[in-house]
Amino acid sequence: MKGAHSVKRPEEPKPERKGRGKVVAIVICVILVLALAGTAIFLVMTGKVELPFSMPQASSTSASSSSAASQQEPGQAQPSEASEPTASESSSAAMAEPQVYVNALFGYQLDVPEGFVLGSEVDNGAGVVLTNSALRMTVNVTGYNNVDNLDADAILASLWNGSEDSIARAEGNRVIIYQYDDEYEYFYWVNIGPGSINQMEIRYPLQDDNRDELDAAQLLMQGFIPGDLNAAH
Repeated sequence: MKGAHSVKRPEEPKPERKGRGKVVAIVICVILVLALAGTAIFLVMTGKVELPFSMPQASSTSASSSSAASQQEPGQAQPSEASEPTASESSSAAMAEPQVYVNALFGYQLDVPEGFVLGSEVDNGAGVVLTNSALRMTVNVTGYNNVDNLDADAILASLWNGSEDSIARAEGNRVIIYQYDDEYEYFYWVNIGPGSINQMEIRYPLQDDNRDELDAAQLLMQGFIPGDLNAAH
């Protein structure tokens, strides 16, 4: 059909040129429109021409910022500057700084390890009780005046029950005892002075594997600091 069309009507390309002219005109119009749009965008972006509808939005933003700044008191940190500790940081700080108990009457100090609960004071404020339910451990800490002028040997003789494989030592003004009976194992850590005595007793059920209990007892004894033993209270 294409070959026959070209033989019978050789003059047909003229309308085809008119169609091409229309296409060229459309292309030129599109180019002009794009050029005008580009010019307008350039003027707006460079600030030479401001769009009317953009002014209220900018003013609103500026006004809200100014209002927030005016309500902020001098020297007060902005919300973005405030840094609150995260849960992990709080937890780390809590683990790094154990609870410390200081007895107001006798002045001794006691670190409370993790897992232990500090109970109420007893004996009119002279003592305090700690418990650890997981280890079934009870810790009695107390102070009393040395009215009988007891020394380390006298304290040792009064506390030691003579059990086999026990440890009972009097070292200067200190007594250290590990012993047991049919139900419990005990540690005693006693600091003795001419005016007063500070004593810790640790007790937990008798058992074959007591490694966790021994570790806890060591922490407790290391964190037990006596008060002024030269004075009566």
